[in-house]
Amino acid sequence: MARILRWGAGISGVILVGFGVWLFFSVGLDKSDKIASSAGLFVGVAGLAVSIYSVIIARRQAAAPPTTPAGGQPRIEASGEGSVAAQTIFGNVVTGDHNHLNTN
Repeated sequence: MARILRWGAGISGVILVGFGVWLFFSVGLDKSDKIASSAGLFVGVAGLAVSIYSVIIARRQAAAPPTTPAGGQPRIEASGEGSVAAQTIFGNVVTGDHNHLNTN
């Protein structure tokens, strides 16, 4: 998929450069500058719209509560030697081999 996007971007760039060269030689510098400025305005407005939409989507995803499995509680798993899995911890926690907590 990324390869297709790179090729598409490259081909689009070549087409746009070719169009700019043709525009320059066919209508002259002054008129092609005005056309390019107008086109740049529309591209800028479209970019602004896409960025605002992206911010809105990102905020919605950040505000959404995390999904949980059917049981209602998230599933916590740990595997391997010395692994620890914890969801809600209140107080002191000590992990590792032969470690202990002195509360004196």
